[in-house]
Amino acid sequence: MRAGYMIKKLLAVLLFVLLQGIAFSQEDEINDPDEAGTSMPNVGILEAEPIIEIVEGVGAINTSNVAFRAAPDIESALIRYGGQGERVLLIGESGDWFKVIMYNNAKAYINKKYVSTNKIARDEQTTSNDMDKPTSIMISDIIERFNYSLKHSPFAQKFKIIPYLTIIDERQIKNKMALTFLYSCIDLDGKMIPSYKENVLKNEMKALLEILFFKLLLSGAESYELTIKTPTFGEKGEIKNTSKIYAIINLESADVDMQTIRLSPALIWQYAKLSVPVEKLFEKYP
Repeated sequence: MRAGYMIKKLLAVLLFVLLQGIAFSQEDEINDPDEAGTSMPNVGILEAEPIIEIVEGVGAINTSNVAFRAAPDIESALIRYGGQGERVLLIGESGDWFKVIMYNNAKAYINKKYVSTNKIARDEQTTSNDMDKPTSIMISDIIERFNYSLKHSPFAQKFKIIPYLTIIDERQIKNKMALTFLYSCIDLDGKMIPSYKENVLKNEMKALLEILFFKLLLSGAESYELTIKTPTFGEKGEIKNTSKIYAIINLESADVDMQTIRLSPALIWQYAKLSVPVEKLFEKYP
């Protein structure tokens, strides 16, 4: 009971911080800011020059003194060292290396073994209709912070499995924003596993969706669609595919009272249309 209380308190604080746009605590920064620079805040990215590469995910440096290099080669020029906990945007891969964007919007390469991420390939081929990069970065970072905090919580250490949410596709087609998520259950190594047990953090995950909806509404699009998929497993627990539709949520901006939503994002569920009852969302692990 104590562990459950602690994780719910932690997530409540996290959700509040994300909603208000306040910077994260020092615990989430890198260990040596003088050596590796500061951790990557959203604001610094949004104010910098536009990012033209496709953002594929957000990674976190998992150890200290990690080399950021100019090319995907251990012999290439050293740009600087990164510290544990620093976040980077993943924009490409080359063999054993991730191409990343650092906190100052500069590009570099990091060996994959030093980056913790649950990056999953998109469902569809990337097109010119991709969501604008500031919104993409904002949404990806919110989800990554949520998952990171949960994975390193007393709850995870006690139960050994945690719910996990990640983006697998994002689109802006004309005036419609469309996001596709994968809802899964993972072990402490980040491996997706079947469970089907009750998700005691269902309310926290619904609160996360409320924040994501709120951020999307600020983009000024006319309509929004959130599709949630779940993995399908074989008899031995192997992943067969990640295409099973779990829920579809639609919202029209013309139906939303933004002033009311600003006071309480939870009221989004009064305006949204769901393919499943809202009280059933995230009720069990997939």
